[in-house]
Amino acid sequence: MPHTDPSTLMIHGVPEQIMPGALHPQWVEAARAKGFELVARVRNRYNLALRCKTCGELVRKAVYVLMTSDRPLCAHCLENAWAKTAEAAGLRLLRRDPGTTQYAFYLAPCGHEIRRQFEFVRRIARGEVKHRCEICHAAREAAEAAARDWELMSADPEGDRGYRLYPPHRRIQVAEKALA
Repeated sequence: MPHTDPSTLMIHGVPEQIMPGALHPQWVEAARAKGFELVARVRNRYNLALRCKTCGELVRKAVYVLMTSDRPLCAHCLENAWAKTAEAAGLRLLRRDPGTTQYAFYLAPCGHEIRRQFEFVRRIARGEVKHRCEICHAAREAAEAAARDWELMSADPEGDRGYRLYPPHRRIQVAEKALA
């Protein structure tokens, strides 16, 4: 649905009420110097709508942030950077994790959704580490066990990622009892 209300601006999908009041020259200059164009006051007298000169999208920033931050962040540019990093890592950014600012959900090449830290995805993109889908990994471990006629019970109770807990093979149990 197109945005048609002239008394609001759509900022990151949220209608923000345009507020009356002067756009002070020092705000205009600070916005210009930091890569933004000052558009309007929004929400209340302490918030401004800024247009990012890099991506052209609107962002809402507090006057205090504009005046004190070396470079206020554009949420759109930040999300675009996360999406590019995910692509370089072989993943697709789906959405931020609403519970924490350091995680997002990604679509792995196998088609499963995985939750990873932004920094871990950057490390994957740089080739320092590889991603692993927990669902596919568990299926591989279960298949390895089944190939030996075992059943995977759980991860190592002591937390060592290189070990897994399997019940002994039925025939081995019988042989062990016979030796006892």
